Amino acid sequence: MKMKFNIYLLTLVIAFFTVDSYAGATTGEASASAAEAPSIVAVMQSEKSDSTSEKSDSTDKKSAYEKLFDKKNVQSSEGLFTLHNVEGKLYLELPLELLHKSFMLSSVVENVSNMGLSYVGQRTAKPSHLTFTKADSSMQIRYVPAPKLVENGDENIEKALERSSLPVIIHSAPILAYNIDSSAVVFDATSFFVSGSKFIGTLNSSSFGGFIQKVSKFSKPLSALKRVESYENNVSVVSDMTYTFQTYFMGMSSGANEYLTVELRSTLTLLPEAKYDRRVADYRIGTQVTDYESFNSEKQGSEPGYFANRWRVEPSDKEAYMRGEMVEPVEPIVFYIDTLFPVEWRAGIKRGILKWNKAFEEAGFKNVIEVYDYPSPSEDSLFNASNIAYNTVRYAQIPSRGIGKQVNTDPRTGEILSASVLFFRDSPITLQRERLYQTAAVEPDVRGYELPTHLMADALELAMMRETGYCLGLTTNYAASSWMDTDSLRSPSFTQREGITSSVMDVVRYNYVAQPGDIEKGVKLTADQLGVYDLYAIDWLYRLYDTDNEREILKSKIEKKSEDRRYLYGKAQHWNAYFDPRSMAEDLGNNKIAAAKYGMETLKYVAANSPEWVNKDAADESYRELFVDFIFLKIYDYYRSLMVNVGGIELNPRYEGSDKPPYIPVPGDVQRATVQYMLEQAEDMKWMDQPELLQMSGMNGKFSEYFANNLVPLLFQRMAVLAFSQTKEPVEGYSSDDSMASAYGVSENSAPYTVDEMLGDLVEFSMRNLRKGATPSAAQKAALMYTTRVLAQSADLPNVQKVKAASGRGIMASGNGNMVATNDNYFSYENVMLRCMPEVNLQEPRRFATSESAGFDAASGAYAIEAGIAFSPETDEHFVVADYLANTYETSSFETLMGISYLTREDLRPVMYKHILALRKDLDRASSRVRTTKDKSLVDYLLNSLDNAIGDE
Repeated sequence: MKMKFNIYLLTLVIAFFTVDSYAGATTGEASASAAEAPSIVAVMQSEKSDSTSEKSDSTDKKSAYEKLFDKKNVQSSEGLFTLHNVEGKLYLELPLELLHKSFMLSSVVENVSNMGLSYVGQRTAKPSHLTFTKADSSMQIRYVPAPKLVENGDENIEKALERSSLPVIIHSAPILAYNIDSSAVVFDATSFFVSGSKFIGTLNSSSFGGFIQKVSKFSKPLSALKRVESYENNVSVVSDMTYTFQTYFMGMSSGANEYLTVELRSTLTLLPEAKYDRRVADYRIGTQVTDYESFNSEKQGSEPGYFANRWRVEPSDKEAYMRGEMVEPVEPIVFYIDTLFPVEWRAGIKRGILKWNKAFEEAGFKNVIEVYDYPSPSEDSLFNASNIAYNTVRYAQIPSRGIGKQVNTDPRTGEILSASVLFFRDSPITLQRERLYQTAAVEPDVRGYELPTHLMADALELAMMRETGYCLGLTTNYAASSWMDTDSLRSPSFTQREGITSSVMDVVRYNYVAQPGDIEKGVKLTADQLGVYDLYAIDWLYRLYDTDNEREILKSKIEKKSEDRRYLYGKAQHWNAYFDPRSMAEDLGNNKIAAAKYGMETLKYVAANSPEWVNKDAADESYRELFVDFIFLKIYDYYRSLMVNVGGIELNPRYEGSDKPPYIPVPGDVQRATVQYMLEQAEDMKWMDQPELLQMSGMNGKFSEYFANNLVPLLFQRMAVLAFSQTKEPVEGYSSDDSMASAYGVSENSAPYTVDEMLGDLVEFSMRNLRKGATPSAAQKAALMYTTRVLAQSADLPNVQKVKAASGRGIMASGNGNMVATNDNYFSYENVMLRCMPEVNLQEPRRFATSESAGFDAASGAYAIEAGIAFSPETDEHFVVADYLANTYETSSFETLMGISYLTREDLRPVMYKHILALRKDLDRASSRVRTTKDKSLVDYLLNSLDNAIGDE
């Protein structure tokens, strides 16, 4: 058998070479005879050589594209374009047809290692408008700046703008390969997406007015690409990003480094090819905006312009829509609710979102908004809550008491592309406290450590109504209840018809004006329905017009509502620039004093009964300890709203044909009544000194003294604004039935309140007991200390100047224990906020940038910081500075009011000096009347301070 096999093998070999020889002969090649055939060993060696050669030829024939992905660990994802994760490197395969297209880049945290430094759902950078370009052998990622538009179609300006609108290159990389059919290029984008650039994001944070800052530094060696995902209209790059955090306190390094790793999803979304119609925003209605640069041949230079942000809501039947029929949209707005929420909570959140369908009906659309639970993998395998393509309401598991939101817009048009809301883990605690402190006197079910399930669902519904309004393109309307008669908020018929505010975008959810017995009569307690302003704002924003005259129609809509105070829009005001008393948070009605009285009555009820409620429910220690803090925070809300009456000015947006004055000063009688009420309330805080309440909150003394010492100084923040407003006489010949004067029952033409009168009222209050030889109350003592200090600092006397030049300080110490509200004061507003709402970053008070920019020297600038009045020796003018705010800030009608630039030539130094002399005489008489050593020491200290300020004369 073996013999036969060898013969058979030899026969095959001979046959092979015979055929090969024949083939060679037929092609004209030299043939070899059978005798010249190589041995079997030679044949085998030849075959091996040929095999190696073929393998080498095969490798050489592979394209650069194939070689690029000829690796062991390759993860690819195909969609809008293909992403490759090749052994930790990101290769982006971009179709050439997508060059110069518009993309939006957004980065969101998906997982964290330390919830104290970041949280799931956090956006790490403002979304950026990007585009891709190709230059010879390299690819570029470019950042596209805000659009530049020519309003009147001037071709010359348009051509000039084309030459000066080049997107900036933010990343460049060599082209590594073209794909098989050369329709796409591949380049390495690792260093762009796995980086700490501002386009991907940073995680710096600050708190406590910016005094404490945590500055992060991206660690490239400890960061890596994790996975890639590509979808129909967007792609995502998911990376593990590590940062080191250094803590700084007032600019000085404090503590060791902290480390944070986050799983970051950076998403590139293709912006719509067909741009949605832009709608130019109007500053008289509250919409979120996208800015652009506006050019017009009739004006020199450019000016900022704003598009109103809105969804692409288009009628499925345009002809029927234009006939006035209600139609469904082409694409509904769909929200998905996190299934981590309890079922009852989800129901409340859904109700809050869906209520906005009523507003869209006013604009001619039905069933615009749809709401679903998160789909299961079997229902939607592509669903990802972090994917920018989905609108979600998420339950973020971090120990924060706030609510966050993210709205993504097309920077070219203002079209809203997606939106998400984040309820942080402890936000229900804030919702519970908010309702307890405002409605416990009338609503028995809220009197406890936790809200019953049905009330928590209602609270979430109310919160979600406002958050949905933001997601639809609206913004906060602070003036929505300012037209309502305060006492009408106790009327069943009025509240059932009008609600408690014209807009759920107001910063008030509960009717704290309601008193015991009102709810049984039918008084409405919550802002649980859209107000007339909400319906009007959505109609203005979303109604479509088949005309080229859209802007005029929209302008006319606002003008028709301008005399109806229900439609008044009140913009945000920075706390350094509270001017308009109508546009404040947590206020109800047109009479702030009356509303505050009602609110304080509810707080007194809470203080008297809360120890029983909380101890009965065995609340945890931290909840009990913060209970008084939250009461104080609510008092602060009422006071901060009230105090804007002092020096207040109604700011009215102007439009053509309006006869309403651009500003109307608050009547002087209202201002004086406000000062007197605030002082009397600070005097009447003994209701806080209940033993059970004191024990519940730790080892505290009398709360009434602490609170009085912190409430009184708030009035002094208004002195600078008052110095300005006192120069504004009542508007002659103008009256209105809904004016502030009628709301408070005072004369329309009452004379302005002045700094002179305010100082007189403060001295009168603070000396009330001392003039009789009695011990001053805590509030009187605080007012006396602060008044003395302000007079000494602001009179600009030579001796004060000498002391300041020598020490940089004034005659009196800047802080006196608990006598003034300073940052080291446990019950200062800043510290109370830090304990109650630690996630809120309070903005640091704005100081003067430089003496040159402010227009006066550094020494007088310090005066402005202390007392709000600065003197310029060069011009002999006095610059009045509102609440530490220099007159160097420009504002936009669409931005938070930061300040108003103004000058007053009135020299207030003589006024201050007059009151120094009067107060010194008052104190001198009191020195012989006081009965205790402690009172005698106080009076002598103040006399000595004033004598040091006055000096030898």
